[in-house]
Amino acid sequence: MQCVSRVSREVEVVEERPTLCAECGSTEIKRWGWLVRTIHDLKLSAIGIKRWVVRYSFPRYICWRCRKTFHKFAVEPGKYGPTIRAYVAYQVIELQLSQRAVARSLVQIFNVPVSAEAVNRLKADEAGRYTGAYQALLEKIVRGPVVHADETKAKVTGKQGYVWAFANSEEVVFAFSENREASTPLRVLKGFDGVLVSDFYSAYDAIACSQQKCLIHLMRDINEDLCKQPFNEEMKEMGHALINNEYGWLWLLRDGTPTELTRRVYEHLLGADAKPQDRLALNAYLLGGLTEFWRAHRIYAGVLHFVYLTACYPGAYTCDNFEDVAALKLEPHFADYVREAFKPLGVYLNFWQSTLPPESVRRIAVMLINDAHEAASGKLALTLETAGGEELARREVSFAVPALGQQTYAMDFRAPRTAGACVLKAVAYAAGQQEPTISRRKVSIQAGAH
Repeated sequence: MQCVSRVSREVEVVEERPTLCAECGSTEIKRWGWLVRTIHDLKLSAIGIKRWVVRYSFPRYICWRCRKTFHKFAVEPGKYGPTIRAYVAYQVIELQLSQRAVARSLVQIFNVPVSAEAVNRLKADEAGRYTGAYQALLEKIVRGPVVHADETKAKVTGKQGYVWAFANSEEVVFAFSENREASTPLRVLKGFDGVLVSDFYSAYDAIACSQQKCLIHLMRDINEDLCKQPFNEEMKEMGHALINNEYGWLWLLRDGTPTELTRRVYEHLLGADAKPQDRLALNAYLLGGLTEFWRAHRIYAGVLHFVYLTACYPGAYTCDNFEDVAALKLEPHFADYVREAFKPLGVYLNFWQSTLPPESVRRIAVMLINDAHEAASGKLALTLETAGGEELARREVSFAVPALGQQTYAMDFRAPRTAGACVLKAVAYAAGQQEPTISRRKVSIQAGAH
């Protein structure tokens, strides 16, 4: 549609001639005709909105020495004024109209010459103009004592992404990312040292601050379980303090044979031809990590390992973790990993990636849990070792965890150039304790890994 916008107001700028050329410093400045700029805008009044077109005429100058032309009058950039920009932003963002529909309404209602492409540019310009306000809101949130965070899926131009929300009691900011990795909350909440309230998504654990898991999410999960098991009397007692006593579901018989409940689990993880010792080692490795996880997140009043001593026979559904019951000898892999996971000063290495590219840098979160009534402090080391125990990389920081408290430390860690199977370790050396607490993850340094 062809728009012919009648000028609402003519403005002829009268100003003093510049005294110096900004390019060469010459004082030989001459007037060099006139420039015209037409600004299309909307004018608000008590009776409604109307188109408002202002045509500015202002002098152009030339430096007689360097021949550079310029103007002194500061005119509004672009061809659209501030009110029409605000109108476009409101229509696109708040009312969620398409850019084509907004352009069509401006043409049909106000006779403003604008295309869908121009609306897109105006939206981008407004985003840039409000960058300062966005940063000010974000800085206020980060400086505050409490931040609530959450994320959800979103599609942009047909591609899957994620929108993250970060809020306090008064302000909220949003951030978009192409993936759900921890890099987004780490970047947005850089420097935050208050209490972070979030759901149980592990990306938030990478932020080195006090953590509070959202009770609404916990209540939702409990309600869902109650709906699924309405006649379960134990579920009805969820108002009391909870103890997590069955979280592994990785049972093996004492000889390393899967139980009736776990045969398909180990076939999926290791294959049908896996050796018993491989299953026992994997069982202990995963059970230790799960124990660390549940302890670290402080959701339950206690974490209790199920079937410490039960039974072992063909066709059993569960089994204990003894190698020799008569001698009360635990299966060695289990004793190694789970013993560390249940120490009063707990360590949870929040990293489950199986491969890393050589010389890559990752920010790795280590959560410390102190179940003692005295504060704990000391050194926290993050190391990467070969299968033979040779240390390839190391980072070390001081730590302090209050009595019955929890603290998370995020550490930037660079993988070595050497390729091969390795063990990533987080080791807490607490003052006054004879032995450290260790959390381990198996990782392979491989070229081409992500």
